[in-house]
Amino acid sequence: MTGTSSRRSPSAVYYTTHQVAKLLGVSLATVVNWAKKGRIDAHRTPGGHRRISRDSLLKFCRDFDYPVPPELRAFALAAAPTTASLLIVHGDHAFAELLRDYLVLDDDVSVGITDRALEVGFLLASQPPQVLLLDLELSGVRATQLSELAHRLDPVPLIVGCVTLDSAEADELVADQTLVGVLTRTTPVADLARRLRAMLPV
Repeated sequence: MTGTSSRRSPSAVYYTTHQVAKLLGVSLATVVNWAKKGRIDAHRTPGGHRRISRDSLLKFCRDFDYPVPPELRAFALAAAPTTASLLIVHGDHAFAELLRDYLVLDDDVSVGITDRALEVGFLLASQPPQVLLLDLELSGVRATQLSELAHRLDPVPLIVGCVTLDSAEADELVADQTLVGVLTRTTPVADLARRLRAMLPV
């Protein structure tokens, strides 16, 4: 928490609020505001200056689904939780959040959510999920391009399509192995979550 002191590891890496602002591509005032609200853990030096540890910065990125800065990707991968991970790319945020709530009931699944086309590739590269649920009706994100990007990763995430109603186009994407399957939103959310969980590694 802001203003608290703690025993620090001699090998810990700390950043100034200016450095964190530059890494995250936001203003200094934004970082200070996050620290004041407790969103990002900051410590005070004896001189009263804020310092943010690398671990706290990575935790902030995980907790708030914020893209990990390129300079910290290697550390993020090394510190990544061992829980199964899933990324929901969907235009209906309320539906995505409801699905996430079902998926994380047992606290052993990490779920990210985005509806921004520009963020999808970055999230895949910085925090590769094991399964990706893609809204096939979301503009700006093409399943074929996403599949090409996913196949550059190791291991390759499974991509599952999500549609409002069954469609021949979705079936073709499964037939040509762009997608491993398609789920329809008419299916109860609990069943969708169960089917997605079954695709995650044990």
